[in-house]
Amino acid sequence: PILAGADLNGAILHNADLRGADLRDAHLFGADLSRVILDTNARLEGAVLERARIYPRRRPPAGAAA
Repeated sequence: PILAGADLNGAILHNADLRGADLRDAHLFGADLSRVILDTNARLEGAVLERARIYPRRRPPAGAAA
């Protein structure tokens, strides 16, 4: 998904699948990012992440490729 520059202030993204998401320059101030699914292709350059909730973090299942 392309969400570059999106205003997601206070958004509830709990358990969202953000693999490959383009969140460059997105406004995620105070957003709930707990347990989101990310990969190495997700782009967060310049994103505002102050006060974003990132715990608890999602852990891949045992034996799964990261």
